[in-house]
Amino acid sequence: MPRHNPCGGRSGRPSHQKGARTAGAPAPCPSLMPVHTPLCDPVSRVPARRLPRPLLVALTLLALLAASACGSIARPEGWAAPALAGTTLYVSLAHGKLTAVQLGDPPRQLWEFPAKDEKLPVVVEGGRTLASPKMTKITFEGLYGDPIVTADTVYLTAYSGHVAAVNREDGRARWVAALPGRVVGGALLEGDRLYVGTTEGDLFALDRGSGAVQWRRSLATEIWSTPVLAGGQIVVTGMDGTVAALTADGTTRWRRKLAGAAIASTPAVQGDRLYVGAFDKRFYAVDAATGELVWRSRPADNWFWTQAVVAGDRVYAGSLGGTLYAFPLEGSSLELAPTWARKLDSMIRSRPVLVNGVLVVGTREGRLFGLRPEDGAFAWEVSSTPAADDPAAPRGDLFADLLAADSRVYVATEHLRKDGNLYVFDLATRRVTEVRLKS
Repeated sequence: MPRHNPCGGRSGRPSHQKGARTAGAPAPCPSLMPVHTPLCDPVSRVPARRLPRPLLVALTLLALLAASACGSIARPEGWAAPALAGTTLYVSLAHGKLTAVQLGDPPRQLWEFPAKDEKLPVVVEGGRTLASPKMTKITFEGLYGDPIVTADTVYLTAYSGHVAAVNREDGRARWVAALPGRVVGGALLEGDRLYVGTTEGDLFALDRGSGAVQWRRSLATEIWSTPVLAGGQIVVTGMDGTVAALTADGTTRWRRKLAGAAIASTPAVQGDRLYVGAFDKRFYAVDAATGELVWRSRPADNWFWTQAVVAGDRVYAGSLGGTLYAFPLEGSSLELAPTWARKLDSMIRSRPVLVNGVLVVGTREGRLFGLRPEDGAFAWEVSSTPAADDPAAPRGDLFADLLAADSRVYVATEHLRKDGNLYVFDLATRRVTEVRLKS
């Protein structure tokens, strides 16, 4: 089966002749594109020689992850959000690693997983459960899915196709499952199972205790999002623009073609509704019980590639064009207008959070904006450009979702070819402080 090409058609090699492409051949993938080959419009699939800067930026971001269409990423960076349990923060700063940080003055690193030269117990290989664990040294690639923290275990997913269960106390692996393909999203923990989607188009159910495969279902489309629970069903989006709901035993309840382009976002769930944006620049509300479309927005300024947040009677979603949109939860139009839209400085890949009645939004440039939920008016802004008296202002690209706790917002930024940074933004003082770790 041909793999998904973000620019449409089947995966293939781009032509090296200027402007040349065989009729019916796939549009070239941006990350492999020769200098003189025209880009493609990912929505209309019509060649375009000049594209607006926001779309070029979006194509660049997409190229970082388009592994199935363009081959593997040379150095996956990862943009998993931090997770907090008590006074311990779990964050991916070093590429392909998860660090446990004891917050305090000073903060202290408790452990890093995987440890150097550590051999890990692999219980699933190629999607098949092994008769006994195989102790193997593994290099995890970028962590894009958010970690899940329970009373004694941290679950994480890696772009390299690995799912791991780690002991919270000492950072040692309980088990590792090696799945075929790549894992871009995170896992859903529900009951005794973890649900994980792959770029090979498979949805896996793994036993949370042993990592053994409980079932595997092919959805025939790449999965870049994290599965969610809605109405007792496992709901997952696909890069062919579909949304599917399955029961806990893997039976498909419904599957609907929703969008005119890929859906890489994880749906937000509120009651009996799913809210999700797509690469066709539209935002959708879906009935979780039937999969029927409730409403669809007018086209936005660019793609949606972040999970929305629901607060009150509205849902808020950021676009790769750098605009935060507010939509009413209830509607019936197929061209629903936003309640308001606020243009910010750069793309929004990070999920907003609501803290003390203020929407906190992070942009790629590392800036944090405080917006009033009722009208989108600015409450405050924290600049990413360090001033002489504020050397700890955020540096690096902000793609990870924000984490809010106790009037603080935790921000993890990433850098190309070096470790990321961790910052804490205090809403009371509106000051950003870098968390510098001591082993």
